[in-house]
Amino acid sequence: MTQHYRKIIHIDMDCFYAAVERLDNINLAGKAIVVGHDSDRGVVSTASYEARRYGVHSAQSIRMAKRLCSDLHIVEPHFERYKEISDAIHKIFQRYTDLIEPISLDEAFLDVTENKKNIAAAAPLDSNKSDINDKSLNQFGYQATVKTNEQTANQNDGQSIHQDNEQYAQASNTEWGWAD
Repeated sequence: MTQHYRKIIHIDMDCFYAAVERLDNINLAGKAIVVGHDSDRGVVSTASYEARRYGVHSAQSIRMAKRLCSDLHIVEPHFERYKEISDAIHKIFQRYTDLIEPISLDEAFLDVTENKKNIAAAAPLDSNKSDINDKSLNQFGYQATVKTNEQTANQNDGQSIHQDNEQYAQASNTEWGWAD
């Protein structure tokens, strides 16, 4: 009996709000930034990797974040802009599959079992970058994490093998367009 497994990709746009802010303000490139309201009761929505090096993280108070990182840049959130970019990213996902399960503005599961590009595997095992990350998401100038769970039958003993393959792509900050 042949078993068929779903090919699912989980995509998480790393430091999404901070990345969008950097798209709109190149002066923030390379700086420790958080997105949140600068007040005694403010909370960090997201922290850039530069801020994370100081121990700053999401759901932390802005007050604590300032104590941890004296050079911290606090940016007020622009949720309508994040939604706009998220919608554009989901249009990219639709180039590959219509079976998309959004989790949040910056995260989704894609079922690529039968995909529009006829890519045989959810992530080519001989590649360091996924097709989606390499050709499409990099245009936004930030990192995206693509994690695939592929279950395949081991032909030697008939048991399932669970393969996790995390792939990272460092994008350029120079331009972003809608080219394939």
